[in-house]
Amino acid sequence: MSHHKFQIDLTLIAPFQTKATSSGEYGVDTPCARDHNGNLYIPGTLIKGKVREAWTWLESWGLAAPGVPSKSEIQDWFGQGTADAARPVDTAAHQTFTPSPGRVRFNDFTLTSAEAKSQRLRTRISIHPTKGCAEEGMLQVLESPFLPDTPVAFSGVANFDGPDTEAAKFRQALDAALRATTTLGANRAIGFGRIQKVSVQPVPVAAKKGSPKSSCDWSAIDGDESSVVLQLHTSFPLCLTERGSAANIFHSGTTITGGTLKGALAAQIKRQFGVDPADPRASGPLPTLRKHFSAVRFRQALPATAVGKTTAIIPQSVFTHQTLAGPKVVDTVLNNSAPTGFVPKFHHDWKRPDEAAVHKLFPQLDLKRDLRVRTRISPANRRAEDTALFAYELILPETTSGEKVHWETTIDLPANISNADRRQFWAELGQALGDGLASVGKTKAPFRLVGQPFLAAAAIPGGHNRNSGSTQFAILLRSPALIGNPETIKGETSHQALHSFYADYFREASSNTLTLNHFFAGQSLMGGVYQYHHFQREATNHRYHPWLLTQPGSVFVFTATQDAEPHLQTWLFQGLPLVGPMRQFYGLNGTTETGDDWCVCPYVPSNGFNEIAVNAHQAWSDLCR
Repeated sequence: MSHHKFQIDLTLIAPFQTKATSSGEYGVDTPCARDHNGNLYIPGTLIKGKVREAWTWLESWGLAAPGVPSKSEIQDWFGQGTADAARPVDTAAHQTFTPSPGRVRFNDFTLTSAEAKSQRLRTRISIHPTKGCAEEGMLQVLESPFLPDTPVAFSGVANFDGPDTEAAKFRQALDAALRATTTLGANRAIGFGRIQKVSVQPVPVAAKKGSPKSSCDWSAIDGDESSVVLQLHTSFPLCLTERGSAANIFHSGTTITGGTLKGALAAQIKRQFGVDPADPRASGPLPTLRKHFSAVRFRQALPATAVGKTTAIIPQSVFTHQTLAGPKVVDTVLNNSAPTGFVPKFHHDWKRPDEAAVHKLFPQLDLKRDLRVRTRISPANRRAEDTALFAYELILPETTSGEKVHWETTIDLPANISNADRRQFWAELGQALGDGLASVGKTKAPFRLVGQPFLAAAAIPGGHNRNSGSTQFAILLRSPALIGNPETIKGETSHQALHSFYADYFREASSNTLTLNHFFAGQSLMGGVYQYHHFQREATNHRYHPWLLTQPGSVFVFTATQDAEPHLQTWLFQGLPLVGPMRQFYGLNGTTETGDDWCVCPYVPSNGFNEIAVNAHQAWSDLCR
């Protein structure tokens, strides 16, 4: 299976408009849609919807003309939704929860012709049905950036994964669909957006190799490294859905989870090489990569700028209190006693002045955001369907101050991999990522790898005093962590119950070398209908067990023996382990070596969860003095 790109050039006759979801200039009721750079564009999702609509109509009319795909081909190319009646249904849940993504991705179409220098606005009015005069208060002002009857050119790209013969058929079908579409955009019933010319051309292989691909030098890895750091760059908006999204709006975080990256790579390998990377037994290309793929760990990718600015993890041991000069930031990681003489304010109680004081010490990258509103169009009347409106909150790869942003992640190999397999794994990973990483997040954003992969150091700051026999260590969670057996809490939320909950886990995970002194931690439950049916239902014998996650920034302080350091060093590279009764509680039947737990639980170390830093308090305590 190969990756194909098709350049699509559309020429429309003005007036033309795609409506923006944000407010426009003062007095303009209907502004045109513009991207984060202020350029006019047609959403790729609109083109995709029109193409599918045209194919569906042509197929329903029984036209056997060249370029009209069958219904099964349409479903295969564009994927199927969970409510699609043609998909196999889970009889217990009465719907399917198995993803069925398509093989076609459309980029946004950007304007390639010039906007008009004048006549930026036009008006419309509603006429009273009986009086025949203009109705009061019904004047509509529309942005009209093109002169009437002038050609307007837009250009975009369609990505297709499949054999060469099928790609040729797809191109023919795409051309037929766009030619069967007469109008595009808003106000089509009054003559807006007439399509004059359509061109669908394959992007030559030579051009594809020179387009936004990876400029990553994989030869820099000599094969002996167990961990490498990669920089991922994109110019596309991202939607990285996080917890708390409402029913019809998907809020985006700024962190790309390791599971998102690993899943995007797995899908890319399956598309381009025709093999399942999670099935090492099957013959085919990339055998060593597939052999260790499930156990390989992708850490969470955090945004960073070219000059090294990044988003810091704010420890939950940090609080503020009011002084005459304003909020003062204090760290109490090694002091478990209550402060005297003032009232501490932890992160739940912070107001804007407190957050500003904390962010000076623990900088946060403030990324630009945008909102894309979408809806489902009825195939019968070509109108927006009721109750089908939804929106994506997008993050843009630049800060509010205009600095470009990339993301950095670390890939860790399992400890039991041989030297020969390690070298071959990096070589095959370079082959798989030679063209970058496509289809990340809900917007299917492509990433290119830039720079040189380098060895990731994981030393314990401050070292370990082996002569003292024991010392204090502080562990900071850098990502959400699935730790502990929830059955030991049994609904209790007291400090004593949580202390026992965490102490039991760390005692077992460290082979009795760590004794928990105190902690500062927050928890949340993750689950829901989809995750239960997709991951848990069979693994937990049809019991619903939401995953209890400990939040990033949580801090645990221990008294440790000198035998604890090997455990800490392992956890730095592999994350906190999933051990003991919690494995049975969550139905985790795989092994740490094979990494099979991802099949029944998305919150596993190999997906970037359970990441820690050790003794990071030595740096932040100096900041908070």
